[in-house]
Amino acid sequence: MRAEPFNDEDEVKNINSLSEYLEDIVGGSEFISKTIDPKSVDESTVTDEMKGLRTLSFEKRRDFYVDGRINDQRDWYVSKAQANKDAGKNGTFVCSLSMY
Repeated sequence: MRAEPFNDEDEVKNINSLSEYLEDIVGGSEFISKTIDPKSVDESTVTDEMKGLRTLSFEKRRDFYVDGRINDQRDWYVSKAQANKDAGKNGTFVCSLSMY
């Protein structure tokens, strides 16, 4: 997304920085490193779609982020809240039945 700390003009430097960052995360977590080999994080980790996204204008990158992250997260929370509300109603109903 061309945000800090990966907003250097040199794309190779950005890719290397991201690879090192991800390698540190994977290597620093015993749980994750059991699933993902820290050395498997390399230049191929950055996909062509990711590279293409970085070439877009700030406005288009912002819209992509809002749609793909913020709206998606909001929708997830709304559906989770509805599921919890429904579960609460069911629990209340079961408790009411058990009292008789």
